Amino acid sequence: MAYIGNSPTSAGNYQIIDDISGSFNGSTTNFALAVGGVSISPGQTGQVIAAVNGIVQEPDDAGSAGFRIVNNTIVFAAAPTSGHAFWGVFQGSTIDVGIPSNDAVDAVHLKTNSVTNVKMADDAIGLNELSATGTASSTAFLRGDNSWAALSIDSGQLVAGSVDLSHMSANSVDSDQYTNGSIDTIHIGDDQVTADKLANSINTAIAANTAKTGITSGQASAITANTAKVTNATHTGDVTGSGALTIANDAVTTAKLNLISTASIPSIEARSDGTTDGYIRLNCSSNSHGINLKSPPHSASASYTLTFPTTDGNANELLMSNGSGVLSWSKITSSQMSGLSTLLIINSAGTTVKTIHGAGS
Repeated sequence: MAYIGNSPTSAGNYQIIDDISGSFNGSTTNFALAVGGVSISPGQTGQVIAAVNGIVQEPDDAGSAGFRIVNNTIVFAAAPTSGHAFWGVFQGSTIDVGIPSNDAVDAVHLKTNSVTNVKMADDAIGLNELSATGTASSTAFLRGDNSWAALSIDSGQLVAGSVDLSHMSANSVDSDQYTNGSIDTIHIGDDQVTADKLANSINTAIAANTAKTGITSGQASAITANTAKVTNATHTGDVTGSGALTIANDAVTTAKLNLISTASIPSIEARSDGTTDGYIRLNCSSNSHGINLKSPPHSASASYTLTFPTTDGNANELLMSNGSGVLSWSKITSSQMSGLSTLLIINSAGTTVKTIHGAGS
């Protein structure tokens, strides 16, 4: 029995349209379409490719050029001429399959290798989705053999010198990271072992070693003097000489002195004991004789500066002041003698050796 009505839609099935050129007469524009004698109804004009006399016609739903499709009829804008050939192709209909229902697509319906990393949502695969053996944890890592293992790095995995301070977190090295006996003298910096780092047994051994064996005489003396068994400490602030901090006599040499004068502070100040005026003593080479440069008494309220000449002067010249403390070498001239009634000549012992009366008359 023949099918009554339009043919079923053939989704995506390309079909050759039956020849309609036998009905071309130069006046008719509408022609019914069929495939294998069965009527077809293309849903859109663009689903049909048609050619008249070897020229492909333009699909135009407006009907002003080429042809258009109305249900199961092709309508030409101009009537085909009698004797012209015709061929056409029906490209079938599209089908909207819609969106698959939830859980409708399973592994059977997925093509092999069809799910790539771009199809995966962020964090879609967690520890529970992995089939690795072992126990996952914050301190374990996934090995190449698909098993979880704790991180363990020994010296065999590290390149020499590859771990420096920049690769170590604060407080990351404790006693557990050191092998017994691994820290020797070479690894201890100078002056890094303080008294609190010494075991009590060491202090006891030092105290018991009364013969001071195994050390130099200088070290023995230092240990004897250092009864508290402390390291040589530096001192800040003034050295008062009181308490445990003392300086031995003649211990401060010229190499230890750094005497610098400023505009208001002298490099050396000879202080008084409260009774005797301050003075500076200049000894002889044997330190058995010397002379003193002494300050005026307190009662004089003297505060002045004497600036010495730039040279050692000539024979028979005297040191003379300009009245402002600046000294120079000079001889007494006749004009300077004028007006003097008496001239006293005093020796180095302070004794007057000669008196000249009327020196200026």
